[in-house]
Amino acid sequence: MIKDKRKWLAWIAGAVFLCSGTIGMWLHYAGKQEDGLVSGNGRIEATEIDIAAKTAGRIKEIMVREGDFVTAGQVVAMMDTEVLMAQLREAQAHLQQMKSAAATARSQLHQAKRRKRLPWRLLPNARPNLTSPKTLEPFFQAGCERCCRATGSR
Repeated sequence: MIKDKRKWLAWIAGAVFLCSGTIGMWLHYAGKQEDGLVSGNGRIEATEIDIAAKTAGRIKEIMVREGDFVTAGQVVAMMDTEVLMAQLREAQAHLQQMKSAAATARSQLHQAKRRKRLPWRLLPNARPNLTSPKTLEPFFQAGCERCCRATGSR
């Protein structure tokens, strides 16, 4: 019977020790919460937001960590713009090349217009020699060649 009482006492002492340890731990950690954390019962719902860049590229620097709170308009990452800047410089060089080509084409057009008017400018100088066929021969030949080219004959 004494053995039975000792068994019961050992069990009771173990249960009291276990309960007191549990209560002690609960009191010790119940008052210590980190800032920004809330405890309670219930269901947690979160909104997941996907972030995407307007253009593809490599990330140079990430400004926030996972779990950080961010506000609208806040920069969360910096892109490496080295490739984009190289493409911009290439496009600017191509634009300059096209401007130069357009200026060259305008100059050639102006020269062609002046050449087209040149025979008619020389015509008043030939008036005193209108009776000379040698004076008018280049004009007649040029007119005949144009006419032949236009009609496809000769």
